[in-house]
Amino acid sequence: MEQVMVIGCNGIGNPLSTVSRYASFRTAEILRERGVEVEIMAIGRLLGRLDEDVEAAKRSRVALMEGCSFRCAKKLLKNLGIEISTYVYIPEVMLRSGISRRGLDRKFLGPKGKALVEAVAQFTADAVCRASEPATEPIAVEGACE
Repeated sequence: MEQVMVIGCNGIGNPLSTVSRYASFRTAEILRERGVEVEIMAIGRLLGRLDEDVEAAKRSRVALMEGCSFRCAKKLLKNLGIEISTYVYIPEVMLRSGISRRGLDRKFLGPKGKALVEAVAQFTADAVCRASEPATEPIAVEGACE
């Protein structure tokens, strides 16, 4: 499996962006435990259109986690010509895992936020391990790397 680049959205004032950032680190940890070579990319480096980082993303299998309905990160990557191999829309994971948005805080994750981080990270890691083609919709994949 080629290198995977994990990117989390970075929405301002949205608790799901905090979940996304924490889930990026947890996803990388899970994938490394499964023997996958992983790099985490801060979305700001792509917003700055830093040539080296844009090219690195283009060479990698990109796993993008996004939280808001505007889907800004997905649009940014598309505009930069970066293919998304695994796209995880956090509200979809919330729906599947039965975790509601009520009570989530942007500054303090708390038990509910931490549970959501773990659900998103597990979901993303499983999707990365199962994905073989670029995705245009949220991926619903079960299983693990073999």
